Amino acid sequence: MTDNLNVNALDFDEVKQELIAFLNGTEEFKDYDFTGSALNTLIDVCSYLIHYVGVQANFALRESFLESAQLRKNITAIAKELGYFPSQNKAARASFTITLDLTGESQPTDITIPKGITFVSTLQDGSSVAFNTFEDSPMVDTGLAAGEAATEIWAATIFVAQGTFANKTWTVTGSDQKYFIEQANVDTDFLTVAVRPTEASTTQDIWFYGKTLTEVGPHTEAYFLSEYNEGIELYFGNNVIGKQLSVGNVIEAEYLVTEGDTANGLREFSLTTDIAGYSRSDFVISAVSPATDGAGRETEASIKYLAPLSYQRQNRIVTIDDYKTAILEQYNNVK
Repeated sequence: MTDNLNVNALDFDEVKQELIAFLNGTEEFKDYDFTGSALNTLIDVCSYLIHYVGVQANFALRESFLESAQLRKNITAIAKELGYFPSQNKAARASFTITLDLTGESQPTDITIPKGITFVSTLQDGSSVAFNTFEDSPMVDTGLAAGEAATEIWAATIFVAQGTFANKTWTVTGSDQKYFIEQANVDTDFLTVAVRPTEASTTQDIWFYGKTLTEVGPHTEAYFLSEYNEGIELYFGNNVIGKQLSVGNVIEAEYLVTEGDTANGLREFSLTTDIAGYSRSDFVISAVSPATDGAGRETEASIKYLAPLSYQRQNRIVTIDDYKTAILEQYNNVK
């Protein structure tokens, strides 16, 4: 009976004909007319199931290889096995000079533009986007201290990145726990991860991103990143590669949520809040360097291209191709 079995057919019609040929080879159905019969419907169902399972098996096999995978989650999972973390959204960055004229007023000992101060700019469609300072910037008294033309003008060069800072906190409950930032459009360049020993602790240690394993020992306070759906996953060491977290530790992550390349080219900024007791209207912004370097998430095609090359160079930069790969990894908006 098994002599007339053919398992090469995958198309629905071919599968159906093979099933009929198989049944015609049996004594029970040797002269049976399948057209219009109830058995014909059962054969259709069997053919559909065989065709469906074949398609599913084909898709599953294709998704197992980097070159043929189509789903992003599968592409990034394979890239992770090669030690490659795809570039995430990059915030557009700008800089400008901000001044405060305090001529004739009592002078402060210092003025600092703190981290997290928000400036806004307007897109062509009229909508506003936020830019935030990502470090403290002390202002300097640049005025003349004597004479009839004496002035007291405080000034600072400010660097801002497009986006809004957000944070998330987890408490460690076990060694196999995973930590997800589900929010989309996170710029990992501005990701800060701190760990407190317990929830009651007031001190914390800043952990660094272990991008290169040669820098990570068994007691190194490092975290690692992988892509997770629209967001990212944080994971930590196991006391072999990187220090392992302890139950009760509190993880605090601060990150920048950005709109990528949307803000590129913006050059007009306005302050949204008062600073150090001085009105926002007293601050003057000038010498603006337009926002640049904003970029979207790395594309699937780019991941397929760069992941094997990154694996080949093993974090070394020696050949011309090594330099190309390293640049594209760091600046995914480069053409």
